[in-house]
Amino acid sequence: AMASREGTVVLLEDLVREATSRALTIVRGKNPELTGEQQLAIAQAVALGSIRYSMISRENTKVVTFDWETALNFDGQAAPYVQYAYVRAGSILRKWGKDVPHSTALAYELSPAEVQLVELISRLPREIQTAAGDYRPMVLSNLAYELAKAFNDFYNQCPVLQAEPAVRDGRLLLVTAARQAIANVLNVLGVIAPQAM
Repeated sequence: AMASREGTVVLLEDLVREATSRALTIVRGKNPELTGEQQLAIAQAVALGSIRYSMISRENTKVVTFDWETALNFDGQAAPYVQYAYVRAGSILRKWGKDVPHSTALAYELSPAEVQLVELISRLPREIQTAAGDYRPMVLSNLAYELAKAFNDFYNQCPVLQAEPAVRDGRLLLVTAARQAIANVLNVLGVIAPQAM
C-alpha cells in the first residue's frame, strides 16, 4: 500500500486497475483498429510502466504523491512518452522493411538534433553505472525522458526514409541505435517497451 500526502492509503492492486482502465481509454482512442486483446495488452504495459516510472522518477527519499495526469502523459516526462518514442522508432524501421545498412561511419554532416541524440545514446552505459552506484534510479528515468525527447526532435526535424541514400542509411542506423537505447533503459527500469501504442 502507498500513502499519499493527504494521508489516504492506496492499494497497489487498485492503482494498477485504475491505471489500466485509464490507459485503455487512451489506447482505444489512439488505436481503434487493434483488437480488444491487443488494446488491453498495450494498456497494461502503459499502466504498469506509468506507475513504475512515476515512482522511480523522483528522489527516493521523497514521499510519493501520485498524479494521474502526469503518470499517463503521452507528451511529457512519463512512461507513455518514452514508450511511444520506442514505438515510433519501430514504425520507421517497419516501414523501411529491409535490413538496416551497416556502415562504420555517418558519411554526412549531422544536424544538431542528430548530434544531441548520439550524445544521449552514448551516455547510457555511464548513466546506468551512476544510477546503480548511487542507488538513484531517477537518473535513468531522466535519461529515458531525454532520449525520448531527443528522438522526437530528430523525428520531427530529420526525414529518414525520404532522405538521399547516404543520409537515409545513416539515419536508419541512428533510429536503430535510439530504439535499442530506449529499450535498454526501459528494461533496466522494469518498464515494458510495447510494439504498438
